[in-house]
Amino acid sequence: MGLSPLEQWELSLKTALDSIDALLENKYGPFLVRKASRPAAGKASNPKYDGVFGIDSKFTLGYASGSGPGYIIELLTGSATPLPSVMKAEILEDLEKMLPEVLATSFPGRELKVERIGERFRLTGDLGF
Repeated sequence: MGLSPLEQWELSLKTALDSIDALLENKYGPFLVRKASRPAAGKASNPKYDGVFGIDSKFTLGYASGSGPGYIIELLTGSATPLPSVMKAEILEDLEKMLPEVLATSFPGRELKVERIGERFRLTGDLGF
């Protein structure tokens, strides 16, 4: 039994976000100390649970925002100490640049919009499911 269109979409989105997680781990991970409870990057079965970063997405119907259905994307940190504010701002800027590029590659031909809302991102558009 194959995956439904929704399951395929979710798997492709997770794969895209995991690739961004790996890029952020490579760039910033060496400068941060991860929590003792988190394995090193690449050691858990889900990148959301290892290293110093995780990128999570949650579906939203978008009623309150008025932007319609989409996903809220959030950067999770597993650092043992708070991120310096300058570094956190730089990481979020990198994430803001990476998201549209990686999503365009993962979902070719779809018109997707990524909007930053504080420290989170809203993904809307042609979700195709």
